[in-house]
Amino acid sequence: SSRPATSPAPARPSGTAPAAGAARSARASSAAAPSAPSAPSFAAHASATPQAPAALTPACTLSALRVQALRGGASMGEEYALLTFTNDAATVCRVSGYPSVGLRAAGSAVGSSQPAQTSGSGSVTLRSGSAAQVRVRVATDCPAAQSDHVRVSVPASGGFVDVPLQLRGCALQVGAFQPAA
Repeated sequence: SSRPATSPAPARPSGTAPAAGAARSARASSAAAPSAPSAPSFAAHASATPQAPAALTPACTLSALRVQALRGGASMGEEYALLTFTNDAATVCRVSGYPSVGLRAAGSAVGSSQPAQTSGSGSVTLRSGSAAQVRVRVATDCPAAQSDHVRVSVPASGGFVDVPLQLRGCALQVGAFQPAA
């Protein structure tokens, strides 16, 4: 199995232009100014052990999460990416199921998206600073356009965030949330 590359794709909130050479995290926020550049880390953040039953832990809102994208390796007819969702809030929250992920190019959808069959519960409880990840597999066996970003939303939260990521693909298979490795 392929492992994701170690260089993160720069990320930006929807509707803002990326700064040249700056790697930033995408955050859904009503703030007018983009966040300061930071060096994203995909090192293991001790993914939270549930402190309360999942039913009692509130769902993470997109505004509490920092979303990062890493373009991974490729094999014959496929490309891979890894999305990381870090809880930047001070409170514990939970991500469950599958995020909505779609490739976009020049403001239009590219290809189609569907949940992948993955192992695990797809529910991760996140303490402040903890992260969950989602693996994305993209079929490249058609003449699809190259994306310039992915549009991401999480279950039980309104809105979306656009994260720069260049992939060429017809169909995406999106994995369930898993604890970050």
